[in-house]
Amino acid sequence: MSRRVLTIIIVLTSVSLFAALVTQLLWVRDAGQLKADQFDHSIRVVLKSVVNQIMSIDNRFTPEEAGIDSAFYWQHVDLLSVVQPKLLDSLLHAEIKSLKIESEYYYAVYHEEDQIFIMGNGEDKLPQLLASPLHISLTCLCQSDNYILAVLFPNQRSLVISSMIVLPVMSGLFLMVLVFSFFFTIYFIIRQKKLTEMKADFVNNLTHEFKTPISTISVTSEILGKEQVVNSPEKVTRYAKIIYDENQRLKNMV
Repeated sequence: MSRRVLTIIIVLTSVSLFAALVTQLLWVRDAGQLKADQFDHSIRVVLKSVVNQIMSIDNRFTPEEAGIDSAFYWQHVDLLSVVQPKLLDSLLHAEIKSLKIESEYYYAVYHEEDQIFIMGNGEDKLPQLLASPLHISLTCLCQSDNYILAVLFPNQRSLVISSMIVLPVMSGLFLMVLVFSFFFTIYFIIRQKKLTEMKADFVNNLTHEFKTPISTISVTSEILGKEQVVNSPEKVTRYAKIIYDENQRLKNMV
């Protein structure tokens, strides 16, 4: 395998790996967004259910029954005569519990125009509740003013992540295996290429080393066959020693 082909393979594999990583991250992000949207939808359904249950209760409350200051009560009588704080709290708690959500939450009923807190457990969290997307209008209960029921889950992100923890874990393991396999494959290819080059160099060097004594023995043998050499014991002895030495050299290399 040439260096150019190896480079092309590494580049293409790297691009494919990067694309797989980006795809997995986008998939996890989209799955998380889908879970978040499902959570928001479930809470909005809860709010609608609570309002519908309050509407079905054809009853009005006095300030004493509602446990509210009389002046404040008469200021917002259209709402407070219909929605009792304890009733709202119990209905909301029951509905959220039915979703098996154990996380802490805050809720508030406020006047939309002047943002006055009316009831709930989130008076301290009113700025966040005003910005919460989890809200519903209570105009169906009191048409004279626009009151809003809003809910806030401080740990909503944690709830969403915990509900889909298996997905990012499995995705992370898959990515780790993919990255490990990629680097191991590249390492193995490079190592095999180096071994192949070493083997080729070794064979070439060995072939060259063998050629030299073989050529020497061949030439010397031809010379020994000539008549002028055969009749000269000194030359025969010298050429025979050359053949012997080259033969020993071959044996040593083998």
